[in-house]
Amino acid sequence: SGGTLIARGGGSLGNGPITITGATLALRSDIPNDIFGTNVVTMSGNAVINVDQIASGSNLRLGIGTLRVTAATTATLTTAANANGYSLSIAGITQTPTTATTLTIANASPLVIGSFSTTSTATPRLSFTGAAGAVITGNITQGTVPLSLDRSTGAGTLILQGTSTLTGA
Repeated sequence: SGGTLIARGGGSLGNGPITITGATLALRSDIPNDIFGTNVVTMSGNAVINVDQIASGSNLRLGIGTLRVTAATTATLTTAANANGYSLSIAGITQTPTTATTLTIANASPLVIGSFSTTSTATPRLSFTGAAGAVITGNITQGTVPLSLDRSTGAGTLILQGTSTLTGA
């Protein structure tokens, strides 16, 4: 809670659970497609994930395992911009509260999400507001009520691939 956790090199976060709330998770590597553990990162409030080089990398993608959002009302995930062209990959995002929760993704650097699912029984919302592009490459699964999915008028593009159970909201 609060502060910055800097992880240098893939696997440096281990395989145990990590919780970030009002804090920054800074991933650093010079290796392409470096994955920082298969652990579940729990976000119970606003958080920043920043990806960048250790010394000499450029235009690389760094990744984490599953991101579980447990905030009861709203949460904002910010992917910070950097001068070295890095992007973030998240294996999957799971929105677990059963309340009407809004997850806002303010991505200032490119973002690839493997899948998104929610179990909410009250209208959940997934909102992309960042200036960089975002891609959901896998399935989008909603709970028993429609998922509200939107993209702001910012410069970035949201691309949906895979299949979904979306019914509209």
